Amino acid sequence: MGGGDITLAIQTFNWDFCKSLPYDILYSKSQTGALGNIALKRSDFKRTKHPIYSFAVAGKFQNELIALENKGAFDFNSPFDFMFKKNGKMIIVDLPLQDSFAFVHYVEQYFNVDYRHNKSFKSYYINEERDKKLTIYDMFVRNEKILTDIHALENIFLEKYAMKIDFFDNICIKTINLQKAFEIIAADIKDNKGRNLYKRL
Repeated sequence: MGGGDITLAIQTFNWDFCKSLPYDILYSKSQTGALGNIALKRSDFKRTKHPIYSFAVAGKFQNELIALENKGAFDFNSPFDFMFKKNGKMIIVDLPLQDSFAFVHYVEQYFNVDYRHNKSFKSYYINEERDKKLTIYDMFVRNEKILTDIHALENIFLEKYAMKIDFFDNICIKTINLQKAFEIIAADIKDNKGRNLYKRL
């Protein structure tokens, strides 16, 4: 893959580990779309380590990203944190934020919101060297009777220039500035009690 200073990270999330099923970094498929599975088959992409929230990565910062050892999906040494600190952009193709914008959970964990908590999951992990080991990884999950609800962020991001929308053959392409998105989500948590981020059942 060319691109010079460009780094491309494609979501390859898989939630089977949460069900105590074994995870194979080379062969566990992405459950977040065909594009991630195509990337996983390419020799120029490598996968980050977390068994639940992983990315197929190519380009400039590939080595730094695949070296991350985050035990928590949204920890301060996670790919989400790396992308935020590098002023990354997220591109979402033909999906609402509600179904695609996991970065919001990184910000929620950053501020340790009270409607989520850390939870550990244990299962077998098969690494690139084909070693199989029982491991524990964490995720900042919803409390009971809490639902993620970020529909309101669509308009807020547009109004505050954190997101732009383009169309290609009638396909909606959203580009989000993660640092600006972080500021908006942080303000909602601190000043609005996260009302634009979740709802109670």
